[in-house]
Amino acid sequence: MLLSREEALAALKRHMKDEALLKHCYGVEAGMRGVALALGEDEELWALAGLLHDIDYEEHPDVHPRKGVEWLGSMGLPDELVHAVASHGSERTGAPRKSKLDWALWGVDELSGLVSATALVRPSKKLEEVKVKSVRKKMKDKSFARAVDRAAIREAAAALGVELSVFIAMVLEGMQEAHEELGL
Repeated sequence: MLLSREEALAALKRHMKDEALLKHCYGVEAGMRGVALALGEDEELWALAGLLHDIDYEEHPDVHPRKGVEWLGSMGLPDELVHAVASHGSERTGAPRKSKLDWALWGVDELSGLVSATALVRPSKKLEEVKVKSVRKKMKDKSFARAVDRAAIREAAAALGVELSVFIAMVLEGMQEAHEELGL
């Protein structure tokens, strides 16, 4: 059973108050929607995985995403969504990435941060002005957005069977659609 976005937001906001973390979740949601749309996958399922992937991060950063996986499972969400959330933190959960959803969530989690950071260094601070070329250039600069795992982005694109620029475009387009909610 899938939750409505309103129900998912209510669940997320019960556990997360930090605006920056919430915006990160909205960015991953939007990026996942963009990837799902481009790949012909279930947009609602993929977007929901993006929105809820860090549900436990603020309250339980030391065990993230294990507590979130437990919560999402108890909410009756589809096993594939719960597994994707577990696999995005496989170093703590041991859950391997095996489906397109798993790989996409892992890559979009990182790439959405790079896309947001790229927008924030633009004079306008607007996603509409960000181009794939700009994100690729920033990706090469290891001192820019240092926390972003660039290998995860490349591996996710490869696992999804798309060129890196195509993966970036999918995520960027999804995030551009949600620019108002992201404040970018």
